[in-house]
Amino acid sequence: MASFLTAALYKFVELPDFAELKAPLLDCCNNNNVKGTILLAQEGINGTIAGPSEGVHAVLAFLRSDPAFCGSRAQGIFLGKSTFLPPENTLEARNSHDGSTGH
Repeated sequence: MASFLTAALYKFVELPDFAELKAPLLDCCNNNNVKGTILLAQEGINGTIAGPSEGVHAVLAFLRSDPAFCGSRAQGIFLGKSTFLPPENTLEARNSHDGSTGH
């Protein structure tokens, strides 16, 4: 059985261009078979993702390649299977000040 990793992540950081991160992040998740929920807002990022261990680490590396997320930490647990829907159903860029989405 494949080893799946579930990771919870967050970082409070100013992201004035948070909506521009949605498409490349979604591509990275899809390309690495990672599913979950990720909220992007002007105040930062918050989410839980799951998938093959290598895929989750690739998504976290993608995020950490952005200077805004350098030094971010994530907590993870290894499971026998994924428990999330595909990210296109749940990935959302949101302006938390007025509730509008960034798409």
